[in-house]
Amino acid sequence: MNKRQKQFVENFLFNGNNGTKAYMLAYENDNEKSSAVRASELLKMTKIRNEIERRQAEIKEHNLTHIASATEILQFYTQVMINPDNKLDQRMKAGEYLGKSMGLFVDRLETTSETNFVIELGDSSKKQLDVIDMPVDQIEYGEE
Repeated sequence: MNKRQKQFVENFLFNGNNGTKAYMLAYENDNEKSSAVRASELLKMTKIRNEIERRQAEIKEHNLTHIASATEILQFYTQVMINPDNKLDQRMKAGEYLGKSMGLFVDRLETTSETNFVIELGDSSKKQLDVIDMPVDQIEYGEE
């Protein structure tokens, strides 16, 4: 098996037997349709099937079917990020996930809006007595 096929097998097992996702990661392909077709072709190859079955038996033998802890996930992202054999975009993505999980990046969307409210004070049958025309954050609320 070549390097990408080995990566495909690892990604296949790591992503819950999702061949499309495994192919997209191993072969750096963003097209989901073509990745699904190619993954199907790889999964029909005897050497790929044998390696998947061997690795699944190994996982079962070592009782590695537990859910990863937060520490294990952080270690995984760190290993992917620092491994010089990984592509730069894979290392960057791992670094991004690692940073997000540690709260280093905060996605923010700041918006400003000038919404004016007109509030009539007094009896509505009379002419307008007072009009407050100011941004909402400047309105002072008092007790009735």
